[in-house]
Amino acid sequence: MNKRKFQFVGKALAGIMAFSLLLTACNKGSDTGKTKESESSNTTKTTVEASASGSETDGGEASANVDRDMIDISWMSVLHTDSPPSDEVIDAINKFANVNLTFQWIPAATVDERMNAALAGGSMADIVTMNRLTNATQRAALGSGIFWDVESYIKDYPHLAETSQERLDSVKVNGMLSGVPIVKPVARYGLVIRQDWLDKLGLEVPHTVEELEKVAMAFVNDDPDGNGQNDTYALIERNESWNVSFRQVAGWYGAPNKWGVTEEGKVEPWFLHDGYYQAMELYKKFYEAGVINSDFAVMEKNDQKQAAAQGKGGIVITGLYDARNYYNLAVDLGLEGEMKWALVNDMHIDGKEVRSLSDTNNGVGGVYAMPKSEVKDEAALKRILQFLDDMSSKEGFLLMTNGIEGVHYKMEGNKVINLDQEKWKQEVQALSGSRINELVTYEFDNDNPMVQESNKMILGNEAHAVYDVSPPLQSKTYDTLYSQIEKLPKDAFYKYVMGDLTMDDVKAENQKWLDQGGQQMIDEFTASYKELNG
Repeated sequence: MNKRKFQFVGKALAGIMAFSLLLTACNKGSDTGKTKESESSNTTKTTVEASASGSETDGGEASANVDRDMIDISWMSVLHTDSPPSDEVIDAINKFANVNLTFQWIPAATVDERMNAALAGGSMADIVTMNRLTNATQRAALGSGIFWDVESYIKDYPHLAETSQERLDSVKVNGMLSGVPIVKPVARYGLVIRQDWLDKLGLEVPHTVEELEKVAMAFVNDDPDGNGQNDTYALIERNESWNVSFRQVAGWYGAPNKWGVTEEGKVEPWFLHDGYYQAMELYKKFYEAGVINSDFAVMEKNDQKQAAAQGKGGIVITGLYDARNYYNLAVDLGLEGEMKWALVNDMHIDGKEVRSLSDTNNGVGGVYAMPKSEVKDEAALKRILQFLDDMSSKEGFLLMTNGIEGVHYKMEGNKVINLDQEKWKQEVQALSGSRINELVTYEFDNDNPMVQESNKMILGNEAHAVYDVSPPLQSKTYDTLYSQIEKLPKDAFYKYVMGDLTMDDVKAENQKWLDQGGQQMIDEFTASYKELNG
């Protein structure tokens, strides 16, 4: 008989109940009890024997004083694919970790509605995927005390203990770490530059902004593609520049990542920093010299990729993994496909430090939270944390990412070789959205030298990552008003670069931002920061 290890969360409750009901329903479950077993009558449960690999993980010895007795675990997670994983893969996880795992899948398209309903009704699983930390209901729940605060436990698990303090701090709400962080690479951005153009013009790969300017001007003026025409840009930008690539450039000049703390202890946004204005001056200079494509303010992301693949420009500030995408797209477009890309992850002002701004919300994708209503005592919590730690190991990561060795993939040295892409999509792919630690990706080798190099550099960005200080802070004004007044500094940036505003005009727009609620955000964030940091 086919054993089902998953179930779909049904239709959302008609209307979201008041948040006070959430507290009432969940606080009733705070009494101590025995290790939790799944109570679902809709799922066939199968007991499996523990395997030897379930007794310790590859990254360190088993946690002290934590057993691996069989336990039923229900997991409410988000489904990003058309269908859930196969029973066989779930059985392999059960055998590896000595658990009986039941997934409650929430389709990604309805995650806010379904999760809000589940929280309001107090109907949750042992592990709840809270991956929308800007959602008011999820954030309020994480700060309410209905989930276990796991901060004092994390250090006892070898893989979970590797989570950086910055990541831990980023997912705290009201000072509580109400779940295990979903770890992602913290800073994936850098520069991808046409190496073949550099070679043709006798130029070296730039590592300082001063060197970058020299390369950019040569790409515009010295016919790097050799077609005899003055038809190349250097830097290909798109309409999201202000929030994405330009923010990285401002970071080179010392601007904070979205929000930072001044020497006076005030929490201020990046667009009030001197480095922000210096970066704007560089962009204006580039725009006037034809370094940046003239249509950058309206260019969509896909058009930017097409332009890079077609050789219309030779520099893109983007995720370092994009170089291989540009190359592959060029081949698909029937171009010569011989373009070569150099990757740079240490761009800086000459004499200043390397700063890589996080592009992944400080390297976290939310938390896996354990409700006190479901996980009724410390023993059960520790056993679930051990499960999450096991799944953070290399072997656990491979199960959730690649499936079963010999069935879905094989190893060649330290390289993972996919055996059947279609089979993997149908039986394994859905699990990859529930991984605990995506950094394990970068511990494996890859045949593609561009992939290998980008993986190495993305992991290397951890050492000089710049974090946004605002995620654990509280500001009601920010929550209700920021998206409305953000357009003031944002629009001023584009208009200044294209010559429609002066720098005095830009600063006047930023003052409007302050007057229309920005100053209140600064005051509230600063008060919250001082409260958390003493």
